Amino acid sequence: MNKVIGKGVKFNIRKNAHFFIYMVLGMSLLLSREKAGKRELLEVVGFVILYAISDEFHQSFIPGRGASFKDVCIDTLGGISGILVVKMTAYTRNIYFYKESVAK
Repeated sequence: MNKVIGKGVKFNIRKNAHFFIYMVLGMSLLLSREKAGKRELLEVVGFVILYAISDEFHQSFIPGRGASFKDVCIDTLGGISGILVVKMTAYTRNIYFYKESVAK
């Protein structure tokens, strides 16, 4: 397979795949919140970082794979990008992140 697709191309595809998977994770986590204030944003970013670290830690036990701080950074940037996409979309479309209380 490496003869057809070069090692550099496979590397870039894998890194981009991780970026976009974590982007979807960041988007999903933020959209699952009732509101998206500063505290919720920090919680989502914190979760994305912890998940990226735990993923790299897990990879350190798999033969032929290793943990990399660079991968944690790529994953975290993907998550933050997803959060920014949600926030910018909500801002431009005047969508509010809160559920109105049913009980008054």
